[in-house]
Amino acid sequence: MLNDKMAPDELRAGIGTKLDEPSRAVTGPLNEGDVFELLKVDHDRLADLFVTIETETDPGALSTHVELLARQLLTHTTLEEEIFYPQVRNFADTEGQVEKNYEQHQEAKEILQQIQRLDPSTQDFKAAVQDLQRAIENHVHEEENYLFPAVKGDLSDEALANLTTQIREGKARYATQYNLQSL
Repeated sequence: MLNDKMAPDELRAGIGTKLDEPSRAVTGPLNEGDVFELLKVDHDRLADLFVTIETETDPGALSTHVELLARQLLTHTTLEEEIFYPQVRNFADTEGQVEKNYEQHQEAKEILQQIQRLDPSTQDFKAAVQDLQRAIENHVHEEENYLFPAVKGDLSDEALANLTTQIREGKARYATQYNLQSL
């Protein structure tokens, strides 16, 4: 079961660890940009995966793309929950937003679990993917338009550099664990 109380190894349970064809959605520079740019790259990759899933008709390929989406999403949410949110939750301008983001992550994980139990050839599968996509798009909008700007102004250069390093290191660690090549 996937939830925000599980350790990263437990998050992997039930998710495959090898893909035959890595998607372009998981490749990219790990050493460019600050923490906000790194997290936005993840958001863009998830959006690309949703487009791929939306246009795919082969159930086997759909399963592969959803597996990749799951690993990418779990990596991103874990990094935010373990590193980013704890360091920014007490900033004056983030009141309530961080807790809301934790709730949005939990909602996404629950929808993802539902998707993983469904047959990719069914309408229920397509509807659940659309629900997840809407939830992620809403989360990304709020994070990029409200939380990130609020935090960016409050971080010292040293704190920003430290947070960026921690996210980079976490991405490298999870890329290996989740077989995502480079994040």
